[in-house]
Amino acid sequence: MTKLFLPIILLTLLSCNSTPNNGTTRTPNTHTDSVATQAPVVDNSIQFDTYCNARFGYCIEYPKGIIYPQPESQNGDGRIFKNKQGEEVLTVFGRMNADPDGRTISLEQQYDEDLHGALEENGNKDRVITYQKLGKTFFVISGYKKGKIFYQKTILKEDAFAYATLEYSENEKESFDKVSTRLFKSFK
Repeated sequence: MTKLFLPIILLTLLSCNSTPNNGTTRTPNTHTDSVATQAPVVDNSIQFDTYCNARFGYCIEYPKGIIYPQPESQNGDGRIFKNKQGEEVLTVFGRMNADPDGRTISLEQQYDEDLHGALEENGNKDRVITYQKLGKTFFVISGYKKGKIFYQKTILKEDAFAYATLEYSENEKESFDKVSTRLFKSFK
């Protein structure tokens, strides 16, 4: 039962779409869009860098030494971050909020698709949702997927969506509990 409450509490904190503590907002610099820049430390042992994506206008802080950025995708929509074992842990990307026919997809439609579409497709076998929240400009879904813990935050960026999905095994829980709140609060 405790395993279910911790993700709910964590995601309640993560679902706030507030500005960073210093009151400033990050905007990507087109000259350094895929370059990670040093950010302040959370505590004495964990430092964060920032990845900003110029194509879709989002930024996210990630913990140095816990996850490692891979090269930005060829089309410039995002980046994958791996753990020490070389497994994909964090995926961030953007895409236009339109269907194949060019019709705009609302945040509510995308939320419904992400929440229910995968469950129906997999017959509820691969994913268990333990938390979900739909805000005005974002949504959060979390739970368990194929035996791993996952958190997904999707934000509306004018005519696009930006996604951040963190997925890790139970044995990495202690490491990610220390950093996931900051990681998702920074995703803007």
